[in-house]
Amino acid sequence: MTEGRRVSGVQSVDRALDLLEAIGANGGQLSLSQLAEITGLPAPTAHRLLRTMIVKGYVRQLANRSYGLGDKLISLGQAASLRA
Repeated sequence: MTEGRRVSGVQSVDRALDLLEAIGANGGQLSLSQLAEITGLPAPTAHRLLRTMIVKGYVRQLANRSYGLGDKLISLGQAASLRA
């Protein structure tokens, strides 16, 4: 997702959003290697971003060590739907 396109704004935010979108678009659960492949990010970069999003509640790590969308996204989605 990130390779071959210019980012206008903050690169790390763009990359984090790419990771969230990849998880959402692929069944809600992906391994680190799958996320790195889909987004074009180096695995260590993806891992650092995922760890930050886990702490903030936007991503969760599952028992099988894959990553899924976090509960924090539910409250954001609800807030967004109220403004529609």
